[in-house]
Parts: sequence; structure tokens; C-alpha cells
Amino acid sequence: MNKNFCRSMVCNYITFAYFLQIAHQNSLAVDVDLALVYASHYCKFETMACLVDEGHATSFLCPLVKASERGCLQGVQWFVNRHVSDIEMCLAVTTAASCGHFAVATYLLAHIPRHVLVALSPQILKDARCQVSVSFEVVSF
Repeated sequence: MNKNFCRSMVCNYITFAYFLQIAHQNSLAVDVDLALVYASHYCKFETMACLVDEGHATSFLCPLVKASERGCLQGVQWFVNRHVSDIEMCLAVTTAASCGHFAVATYLLAHIPRHVLVALSPQILKDARCQVSVSFEVVSF
């Protein structure tokens, strides 16, 4: 990774952590889970890390689904590396497939345990099929 990019990430992380600290000291309510949804939507990884590490965000479902909806593979990988639940990944794979982001859907499928896929695959395919126009990519998926 580029040194300037790494410095920028650290600087943004520290700045956002400082913002959270000031808000806490002044008894200002910060909805870190909602902030995580927006950070995920715009693929702001340093902000996402800060919200989880410093802000103690705990709800990953909406941000994971948002990253899947936008086709942000890096964002999806970020959440998978933080051990989201199997059911959260199933919901995200449905969203990714229904939005035509098959690379994201394929990545998620590789991380969902087989026994979960066996149980939920008919529903996942049904939900994805209802929302996608038929194309060769869909058939391949």
C-alpha cells in the first residue's frame, strides 16, 4: 500500500476517533450503527474501522447489505473479515444477486457454510430471481 494512503487512513481514523470522544464528553448522542451504514454506503473504510473500534458499533446487517447493494466487494470483505453471521451473509448474497453484483454474491457464497446454503438456497434463489431481469450472468450465477 502507498505510504501517503496509509498516513491518510490513520489521520482520518484519529480525526474521527477524536470527534467521537468530544461527542461523548459533551453528552451528545452519536448513533454509531447508523453512521456505520452511511460509511459502508460510501466505502469509507477508515471511518468504518473507527466506528467499530472506538464507537463500538455492533450492528453489521444493514451496512453489509448496503455494501452488497452497491457492489462494493472491499466493503463486503471488510465485514466478512469481522465475522458477520451466516444469516447476515445470506441476506447480503440475496441483495448482491438481485442487484446484479455477481462477484460480490460469489464471494459471499464461498464464505457461507454448506449446511446453511442447503437450507436457505431455495429462498435465496427465489428472492434473487424475482428482482433480476434474466441475462447470461444470472443464468451463470
